[in-house]
Amino acid sequence: MSNRATGAIFIGISAFVFAIPYFATAIWVSGVGVSLQVFNELFMGICIVPLIVSVCMLGGGIFYLIRGGKS
Repeated sequence: MSNRATGAIFIGISAFVFAIPYFATAIWVSGVGVSLQVFNELFMGICIVPLIVSVCMLGGGIFYLIRGGKS
């Protein structure tokens, strides 16, 4: 696999992990109508953790691309 394809895969997976929880939370909150405290807990649990994971994945992908796929 080329470096460009590997980079595209890492960026795509990171964007997927980062974006899906935001849409799911927005749809659920708009349909249920929860309090601000519950929304904050949802935001921390559903959005912040995947954000951290996607940033780590993206960092790993960039590191892999810089090293040229060498181990």
